[in-house]
Amino acid sequence: MPVTTRLAAELRRLSAREKAAVADHLWREAEAKLGPTASQLATLNSRAASALAHPHRLKPAGDAERRLRR
Repeated sequence: MPVTTRLAAELRRLSAREKAAVADHLWREAEAKLGPTASQLATLNSRAASALAHPHRLKPAGDAERRLRR
């Protein structure tokens, strides 16, 4: 569905902070309605089962966070 001219004009009037808040709200709303796909659920279930079966392979959360921030 295209954005109407009126809506586009209203959005242009928003500050950058307001636009970010609207985008965040819309993203969270859409995400809540869509949910994970069957493939994503299968992957999550597989990873959870692997973590339970092999806890010694898990890394501390701090290590993972540091790696992601690099």
